[in-house]
Amino acid sequence: VSCLKSCEPYLEDRDKCLLGAHCGWRILDGIEIRGQGLVDDVAASKISNGYWGNKFALQMGAMWASPFGLEDIDIAFEHTRVESYTYSHFNSQNTFATSGQILGSSIGPNAMSFWGHIRWAASEKLSLEANFTLLERGENTYDSSGKLLYNAGADFEQTIRPEDGAISYSILNGRRVNAITIDATIGYELWRGLLLYARGYAKSVSYIAGTPHDPQENPYGFFG
Repeated sequence: VSCLKSCEPYLEDRDKCLLGAHCGWRILDGIEIRGQGLVDDVAASKISNGYWGNKFALQMGAMWASPFGLEDIDIAFEHTRVESYTYSHFNSQNTFATSGQILGSSIGPNAMSFWGHIRWAASEKLSLEANFTLLERGENTYDSSGKLLYNAGADFEQTIRPEDGAISYSILNGRRVNAITIDATIGYELWRGLLLYARGYAKSVSYIAGTPHDPQENPYGFFG
């Protein structure tokens, strides 16, 4: 018996291969927890020491229907985390993308997001919902001509370079930026099959002083 994945590097095949898994569990009526993970590359002996080649993505969340007995209301929460250099590859043809668009998480590498959602079915015709998203990213830095000055692993089309050296990476390295988005929608069914929508959208983007940001900073703050 031969494992095809182990034969691939032995035969010097440089195609990109990713491993993903998803799970969900309805722990009680109306309450579901879910999660999924992706492994791009991994060196088990270098986990937790800032090695650039350990590329992971993780998403976890929960949904609660009729919370606290409030009928016709659903709430949900998700947290997504994508490590530096995830989806990138030394061969640009093997980047995990198509036509310049990433195939993985839309937040991209070297980023974390927190998403909250609430929906209220006020009647059989009227519904209201709101979404709140906090996106935290560490960006690469460039000079005025577009030359890459500091590679934080934030571009899925740019892998590590020889001149980047043996730097210890942690998530949110680089030029720090936070984006907060609030999106609200009202929908009304005028008659069967014909829906009328109104939407409000607001976004705030702020850059944090300090470039690159301290790679030893705890990204979760109060988590230790």
